Amino acid sequence: MKLNDTALYLSLIRSTLEHSILPELQTPGAKGAAGLITNVLNELARREDALPPAIDKTNAEGEHIAADMRALLKRPAVSTTTPMAMPTNTQSFRGPATTFAALSADIADLAKALRDEAGKDSATASLLRRAAEWEANAHTNFIKVPAPELAQAAVADPLPLPALQSFLRGVHPAGERLNVISIHRIPGGFGKQTYMVEIDDGSGNHQPLVIRKNDRIQILHHSSAGLEREFNLLKVVHAAGYPAPNPLWFGKAVPGIDADFMVVEKLPGSVIGAFLGGGADARIPESQMLLLAELLARLHTLDLDAFAALTPQFEDAALLTDTVEQCTRRTMAGWRKAAEDHGYLPSPLMDYLFNWLADNVPQDQRRPVLAHGDFGSHNILMDDGKVTAVLDWEGSMFAAPEMDLVYAQPLVSKHIEWDRFLAHYIACGGRAPDAESMNYYMTFLSLRVILVGNVANRNLQSGISNDIRYAMFELGLTPHFMQQTLATTADKP
Repeated sequence: MKLNDTALYLSLIRSTLEHSILPELQTPGAKGAAGLITNVLNELARREDALPPAIDKTNAEGEHIAADMRALLKRPAVSTTTPMAMPTNTQSFRGPATTFAALSADIADLAKALRDEAGKDSATASLLRRAAEWEANAHTNFIKVPAPELAQAAVADPLPLPALQSFLRGVHPAGERLNVISIHRIPGGFGKQTYMVEIDDGSGNHQPLVIRKNDRIQILHHSSAGLEREFNLLKVVHAAGYPAPNPLWFGKAVPGIDADFMVVEKLPGSVIGAFLGGGADARIPESQMLLLAELLARLHTLDLDAFAALTPQFEDAALLTDTVEQCTRRTMAGWRKAAEDHGYLPSPLMDYLFNWLADNVPQDQRRPVLAHGDFGSHNILMDDGKVTAVLDWEGSMFAAPEMDLVYAQPLVSKHIEWDRFLAHYIACGGRAPDAESMNYYMTFLSLRVILVGNVANRNLQSGISNDIRYAMFELGLTPHFMQQTLATTADKP
């Protein structure tokens, strides 16, 4: 898979600084520091992309001056740009810059020799003047080379208040009396944007809402990741009495808003743990980990027939009669087709994984369950010791229960013995997992992250997107999950 180049990252940083950070700075000191950072980033961008040819031209001029100085001194001709002086990649800034430094030192030495040995005739004076002009003009010309254009400006206001207020007035009982008081975007997330919104219904009553919104340019083109599917799935899960956000309204092609979004009820509480358990001090009590086991068991025992209304639009009709094995085969084929239809950067590992998943589907005659796909303490909202909601359902799918169990296992094992967690899950109605199939589902979950990262990088490299969030795939997430797939597929090549 092709790496992102330095110029791309510099462009992402410059765009983010200009459009997302500078407008939020308040103090003169912070604004001044940001201005200096902007200047340095512009210089780095010039050095990566535009400056090397200008330095090469200057170096060629310097070679002629040095040659003329040697001729006047009656010294043998010597090229400064020898292989010893040049880095391997002469297209980078370092190559021409190293040559320029060597030429500057060489010309300075030759100038001293001319002053000491050649006297003060007109030829010597002319050469010394040319050498001085060469250096001064070089530095002047270098700073005149324009920095590359910024990537397309980030959308400064993807959820503008007037457009959102107009939509809410059309769906909320308060109608035209409703006013949006505030909108605050929550950082993080790769597939969706999350906003905290507060409204006034016109009678002084304030109501908090949460909005989940698609990115203007999506990186995951698969039906199971669709926001409208997630909205309708949440309707069923919430109606079944499971602790999930109550979906209120869906905004589709709303004027003034660049992508679809859903509005859900804001529930009280805070998450009980960060992704992967946080730091050493973020110990989660055993009671809360056992509560996760109970929640997972409750999810996996929801009646599959309750989702029948979803199948015509969002699922295959065979879901209601499928075995886990049949459902898994169809799921893996669907993910491969979606990836190939929308394209991704060439990747031998991804090709290997798609084939491995097709060849090693576990034999499982049970019925599928609803798997959350990202089940862990980082998505559990608690208030006063009670679970108020399981959050973030965009990765949910109908599959084997092992899908959620294998995903949760690394986190659970940081806080409680896995066997104890599993025993409580089974006691609460969950199925005893098939240990041999756990690696299979972890491979799929890892591939899903790798695919998202691959497409995100492709979009960055092709200029489709300039979202700096996606840099985190190459800078950590993708390598981690790549190694995980090598581990989970080792026993069955």
